[in-house]
Amino acid sequence: MSHLPLYAGFTYFDKPHADEVHQALEALCLRFAEVVVVPSEFAKRVLTSVHAINSDRITVIGEGVRMPDQRRNGGADSKRRTRLRILSVARLVEQKGLHYTVQVLVRLRERGVPFQLTLVGQGPLESRLRALLDRERLTARLTLIRACDHDELLALYARADVFLSTSLYETFGLTVLEAMSRGCVPVAFRLPALRELIDGAGITVPVGDVQAAAAAIESLSNAPRRRAVFSARAMLRAADFSWERHARSLLRMMESRE
Repeated sequence: MSHLPLYAGFTYFDKPHADEVHQALEALCLRFAEVVVVPSEFAKRVLTSVHAINSDRITVIGEGVRMPDQRRNGGADSKRRTRLRILSVARLVEQKGLHYTVQVLVRLRERGVPFQLTLVGQGPLESRLRALLDRERLTARLTLIRACDHDELLALYARADVFLSTSLYETFGLTVLEAMSRGCVPVAFRLPALRELIDGAGITVPVGDVQAAAAAIESLSNAPRRRAVFSARAMLRAADFSWERHARSLLRMMESRE
């Protein structure tokens, strides 16, 4: 069995192009596995086209998230805030489209939306990102947290109003799921895997359309009740995913093939 959700993603998406050995080993793993487990229908389509794997060999089992013991109060506390709290969690690499994140912030400022962005992540593009923020005079609007433990990260999700994702490709979207589990409303580019995950519990816009992303965030900022509805939907959708359910699905799949 090849269990791809254990990876950060596929070689074709997340691994260095120069890592030929890893690519070759993964290709062999996929070739000889009786069953391939993937986290989304989108990932299944990728494997059927790239590796010509029979779809009957591929099982879709979504990743999981730890739900909070108690649900937050639908974002009601955000009505008293003077600034919209936006959160992004991403490695600072090309895949995450962080130049689009900066452009969204520029459009929000032009629209007069009061906001503060917290970005959690580190990577090779950090200096480029800081230079871009400085050029656009956005440094004071963004707090960069290079690393934090998972409990601290979950607390950041819970305090945020909107989760902004400008990723250019994803096989699942674990950070989006984590944000949803804390009632943080996702606004993301309309990638197949993220559309599949969000499923009406947030807002997706065309890839690269920073004006649409800014307009979506502005609409959430101006309508706390609408934001609270999305927050509740996000938590309900996230509750469909858990590592316990993932493990049970794996066991059922294995037992059916004994």
